[in-house]
Amino acid sequence: MQKIYFNVQWLSKSHPAYVENGREWRIESGVNRHETVVDPSLEKSREAEAFARAFLQESIELSDKTILSYLKRNPRGQLIRFYKEIDAVQLIDKDTVAIFEVKHSNRNSAFKKGHNQLTQNAEILSALYKNVLKFLVIVEPELIEDEVDVKSRSRHDFETEDSSFVLINLPTQRVSEDKVALIWLYPEYKSAISCLSSSD
Repeated sequence: MQKIYFNVQWLSKSHPAYVENGREWRIESGVNRHETVVDPSLEKSREAEAFARAFLQESIELSDKTILSYLKRNPRGQLIRFYKEIDAVQLIDKDTVAIFEVKHSNRNSAFKKGHNQLTQNAEILSALYKNVLKFLVIVEPELIEDEVDVKSRSRHDFETEDSSFVLINLPTQRVSEDKVALIWLYPEYKSAISCLSSSD
């Protein structure tokens, strides 16, 4: 198989190369770093990620290096540096890593996007690890719409085996690498703990 990704490495958010990349992006995009425009959906996503990380840290140790840096050739054959932020990372040992994607949505599109992101990131990380464990963390949206959304799914849908996802309770549980482990959390942290405890 032809090698696609080169010089794959983990960086922290404070790494000079990543910080500089963000600065260059702001200049090219015309974004002033002092601007404070708040996107409500982005804020909700950040809250969901913080909530999920807090839950995960109850049972596993997360790495502070969550930026995946790698080189990939452009159509002209030039190697270009790319950076991807992973929502949460557990460095298990020299051969094994666990990556987590967090979604604050239960719509079908969120599952598809999360699965695709995890699959691509696992492909990149195969340059560094023999085993890449993939986890999708769904943080249940707080608001329940009056009408059932046919484009959404519930935890109950995954209580039987799905072709792509395996529902688990805690990140210490393992599933085969060809599957994505699915962790379903609820808005209130204590409710999530209670739910998981009662289902064990």
